[in-house]
Parts: sequence; structure tokens; C-alpha cells
Amino acid sequence: MLDAVPDVPVPGPAPQGTPEADDAPPSAPVRILAVCLGNVCRSPAAEAMIRAEAATAGVPVEVDSAGTTVPRPGRRANRRMRRAAAGRGLELTSRTRELVADDLDAFDLVVVMDTHNLAAVAALKATHRGRATVRLLRDFDPGATGREIPDPFRAPLAFHESVLGAMAPAVRGVVAWADDARSSSTAAVPLPARTGRLDTAAARVA
Repeated sequence: MLDAVPDVPVPGPAPQGTPEADDAPPSAPVRILAVCLGNVCRSPAAEAMIRAEAATAGVPVEVDSAGTTVPRPGRRANRRMRRAAAGRGLELTSRTRELVADDLDAFDLVVVMDTHNLAAVAALKATHRGRATVRLLRDFDPGATGREIPDPFRAPLAFHESVLGAMAPAVRGVVAWADDARSSSTAAVPLPARTGRLDTAAARVA
């Protein structure tokens, strides 16, 4: 079974119709960081998809992306991935950057595309700690039959499109989790229950 993901510590809403409810500022957005290897394909796409899904659902979030190994910071996302995303009505506007230790304090949730990069994030967190919850993106897909989002770098356009299709259910799960996290201040917010078969047990970085 998957471990429960700790809730994001945000204040619960005051009852409607009270002065506190009228005067209180809205709950802070949940801050989400998507991470892959080079920050040119999967994580920029996940960033845009999470932002769009949250906007549709009315869930306040702040989203960014980064890579664990970024030799050329400031580049645009991969051309084929931009084209595949455009087919879904998404524009990838991010520029490549490398994950840094401060990200593990700045974000509430870090979603990682595969186990190789999860290990890199875990190593950084072991050294620098940080409050962020770190999970694989596909942990949020109840029907996923595998753990990883494959890297489409240098693959044909059709493969990039299939990667976006694999991300979509997990992205919906991330946004649902963020919505629950904003309204839950006393209990852990669990991940969706899986219906598919995992290749191995889901990983969690405490």
C-alpha cells in the first residue's frame, strides 16, 4: 500500500458569513515543482498540464519545473514536445533550469518523472532536507501500470504525444491532491487508490 502523503500546512477556511471569513485572505496556493532529467521535455510539459488542469478545476497553484542535470540553462522546451503540447492547446513557456536545494523548501510537492531522477532528488534531500513532499508523478494515477514517464528526447512526435497521454491521468490526480491539501489542515492527504499493477512498490522520499 502507498504511504499517506502529509498534508500541506495551510490554514483551514473560516465559516462562511462570519467576519473572519469575510476578512481572511484566501488560502495560499499549493506550490508544485515538476522534475525530469534535462528540463526540456517531460517536466515542462507536466508544468503546463498541471497549470492548465488547476485553472480548469479552480485550484490555486504555483507551478514550475526543473531538471537534475541541465548543461545549458535558459533553453526552450524541446521542439517536438512543444508541438505535441500545442496539439492539446498548451504552450510551453518555461526555460531550462537545474534543481537546487532551495527548491525543496520553496515547494510543497515535487513530482518526478522516473526513478533515476527520483534518486537524484532523494540524494539532494538527504543532504539539505527541506519540507517538500517528493513523489513520482505516476503515484497520482490510480490506474497506472508502471512507475515512470518515459523520456521522449529525440523520439518521434508520436512518442511525445503518447507521453502526454500517459501524464494526463496523473496530472488530474496531482490537482485533486492539491485541492484536498488546501482544505485539510488536520489529517494526511492520501494518494488515489491504485487499480493498476505496479511494477514495484511505489517510492516515497520522506
